[in-house]
Amino acid sequence: MSIGCAVLVFYGSYRDYKSELVKTSWFIPLLTCICGMLAAIAIFSVMGHISKVLHIEINSIPLAGPELSFVVYPTALTLLPLSNFWAIIFFTTMILLGIDT
Repeated sequence: MSIGCAVLVFYGSYRDYKSELVKTSWFIPLLTCICGMLAAIAIFSVMGHISKVLHIEINSIPLAGPELSFVVYPTALTLLPLSNFWAIIFFTTMILLGIDT
């Protein structure tokens, strides 16, 4: 949520005075939690698939931290149809996040 703080201040300055701020302020943390849960489900399901294919335990897969996004997600993208398209979209997103941060 820290990346979007300036956007939130800008958005808050244009809100109507009588709008319900408390009700709408739940959306950003809720969406952040949902995105985190979806990312965790994707990462751990692909890691489970990798451990099953390689016949090793998940504990012995040497992935942690930023390696997860650069190893696990591309592995998952190779399993999808039109994998080159999804890989271009993924790495473009990663480049734009790096520039934005």
